[in-house]
Amino acid sequence: MKNTLIVLALFCLLSSESIFAQEWAPEGAEWYYDYDAFEVTGYIRIVSEGDTVINGQLCKVLAKTRFTYDYVTGNYETAFMGNEYTWSDTNKVYIYKYGQFYVLYDFSLQTGDSWTIPANYLGFCDSTGTMVVDSVGSIVVNNDSLRVVYCSPGESSHWFLGSVIIEKIGPLDSYMLPEMTNECGVPDLFEGGPLRCYYDEGFGWYSTGIAAECDYILGVGGRDAKGQLLQVYPNPATDWVAFAYTLPNKDSEAVIKITDATGKLIDVVAVNGQQGQKIWDTRHIKPGAYFYSFEAGTIIKSGKIIIVN
Repeated sequence: MKNTLIVLALFCLLSSESIFAQEWAPEGAEWYYDYDAFEVTGYIRIVSEGDTVINGQLCKVLAKTRFTYDYVTGNYETAFMGNEYTWSDTNKVYIYKYGQFYVLYDFSLQTGDSWTIPANYLGFCDSTGTMVVDSVGSIVVNNDSLRVVYCSPGESSHWFLGSVIIEKIGPLDSYMLPEMTNECGVPDLFEGGPLRCYYDEGFGWYSTGIAAECDYILGVGGRDAKGQLLQVYPNPATDWVAFAYTLPNKDSEAVIKITDATGKLIDVVAVNGQQGQKIWDTRHIKPGAYFYSFEAGTIIKSGKIIIVN
């Protein structure tokens, strides 16, 4: 009887751990991220293409491709952006950067803990940054229980990940890889933006809802299939940013939400009518990178605004 109880206890323990032991980047896994830089809009697609060995460590190969539309030239373009190399254990996802492995995400940490993340590109500010855990939790997505870390950049960190990081999926409100904070003092080179969708064969699809489709690109002039239009300029900006919009009819209503790099809401701009322009006064805004979402029932468009001196 005693042996039976031990076996049952071990089974329960292993079962409870397996709830949170989600595989990172199985072959064929896909991530879709927003992309919006100056006059160019589109998305970044990252695909887990297989395995390789680096310094004796078996790693996942994540291939990055950018799909964009240029408002100025009217051209659609596809550009391969290189590979990332990651691996994971039960609690952590590691990434290979600059000749060594760094911890990218850590789901074993508790409130108040911190970890060091690598810069996504060298030559600006520091070569590493710090993330601080604000709280932890779990959610159920597609019948899978996933751990969640709610976090923010360290006080003096020039690099950050999203404020909500989900096991298996990664950050929701930011790119998979570290981005610059406002404290860096230079415009973010902006490799990618917030998550649109994640997919793998065993897990299925997960969408954040910030785009009409995972692989959605605005058409010529920025107009989508429902006749909705948003143009944001100038970008980078100094004193003001204009949001020029066209909505389906004169009774249409929308809202533009603007957040900082940590996900904190900075401003809300109300929009109504079929067509018009709203000006956001940025003279009181600290230089750096900010995110906007244009919402009319669902989010039509989201992107990044760079504020400079």
